Amino acid sequence: MQRRVVRRDRSEGSDRQALYPDDFFEHVLNSGVQVPRLDARHGLPVADLPMHHRDPFDRLLVARARSEQLTIVTGDRRIAASDVSVVDAG
Repeated sequence: MQRRVVRRDRSEGSDRQALYPDDFFEHVLNSGVQVPRLDARHGLPVADLPMHHRDPFDRLLVARARSEQLTIVTGDRRIAASDVSVVDAG
């Protein structure tokens, strides 16, 4: 059985679009969103971050966003407390 990922739409009367995991990555790429790659050099600035967030992957995302002036789309308020550009997805 294949699980669905459902896009949230908060407007009244709108249809929800169901996406399957196999199609999700392709959907993201076709939407124009850029998915940045991570490598070892992105991990070094993590040591300079305040401890707003203890999750190592989230800290890596924040460090990468700070070093390259990227925007993070998230519903996590702890990431929003960091010195990065954030679009609220919550």
